[in-house]
Amino acid sequence: MDKLPKRPANYVPLNPVGFLPRASAVYGARTSVVYGRLKFTWRQTHERCRRLAAALVSLGVRKNDVVSVLAPNVPATYEMHFAVPMAAAVLNAINTRLDAKAVAVILRHAQAKVFFVDYEYGKGDPGAELPSLEDEWDAVALNYTSGTTSAPKGVVYSHRGAYLNTMGQLLSWGVGNEPVYLWTLPMFHCNGQGVSILSLADANVVVDDDTMSNVPRDGKSLGEIALRGSSLMKGYLKNLEANEKAFKGGWFMTGDVGVVHPDGYMEIKDRSKDVIISGGENICSKDLEYTLLQHPAVADAAVVAMPHPHWGETPCAFLVARDKAAGVCEDEVIAFCRERMSRFMVPRKVVVIDALPRNALGKVEKVKLRDAARNLVPSTVARL
Repeated sequence: MDKLPKRPANYVPLNPVGFLPRASAVYGARTSVVYGRLKFTWRQTHERCRRLAAALVSLGVRKNDVVSVLAPNVPATYEMHFAVPMAAAVLNAINTRLDAKAVAVILRHAQAKVFFVDYEYGKGDPGAELPSLEDEWDAVALNYTSGTTSAPKGVVYSHRGAYLNTMGQLLSWGVGNEPVYLWTLPMFHCNGQGVSILSLADANVVVDDDTMSNVPRDGKSLGEIALRGSSLMKGYLKNLEANEKAFKGGWFMTGDVGVVHPDGYMEIKDRSKDVIISGGENICSKDLEYTLLQHPAVADAAVVAMPHPHWGETPCAFLVARDKAAGVCEDEVIAFCRERMSRFMVPRKVVVIDALPRNALGKVEKVKLRDAARNLVPSTVARL
């Protein structure tokens, strides 16, 4: 049986771009995109994407070349997601909220062959012969992490992963035959929708990265979440060290910390780098932040580790007060927490600031808060 070869008739690489020509053939006259007063059918969208792909090829774009795009949610951005891989190139959709310096870093690292901020492709031939996908493991997209703790990392995604991820979402969402989808998320996010509860089909929660031993299913014991499956990224671009750290023992180490409940479901609790280890106890910063946000005078909160002479680390809370609040008192906040959580979890320091530092994606820059916390000392009231 192993001698039976793959043939073009019985083996076609999994390719998310293949959804478009089928939609054009089966639903050609039906609406594909509505943007204000502008409408396109599936046949028109297919033709426009082929025209753009042909224009890219005419510009010298070849297999594995990176095409970077900086654009809002408009039909052209949508078409780029099909046209760029049609030209055998790799799409790099850049966050529109980044400043010029951050965009320049991405363009240099990605070595973009073409950078689109607006385009005209009227001269492209929709009937031109385009490259065919030979290997579903070929790259289809290049996205960059937010870089909250280090320089942004380039995440390379494959045709196979994109195809299987799409099919999985269609099945899990129960998408019907003629769905209408209101697109509200930025198109530069392929991971715009996340989850806080996961099933254990292709996931694991481990307490030891070397032995990959599991945490007990008690809903309390913390461990790092590991994943494996065909929809995972290929790896980080030009970052061997990060790849070696992320892929271990047949698993991808996510850097997320979670617990496994008795029913077999896992819950993401925190990022591993944000877990506070105080006297051997693991403290999830997210749990503390959730409690602090229940305080009527607190508008925003972030918790990081600060040095402690006895416990090694202890929680330090940075708070933003509500506009109409009378004020946030450190003693009162600590007492508020003490009534709602275990004693070892209570913040030993509370700092009120005007606003939490955030990056272009809106994520709290905890590195800056940790740097500030290193120079602080636990409050007296917290030791009572």
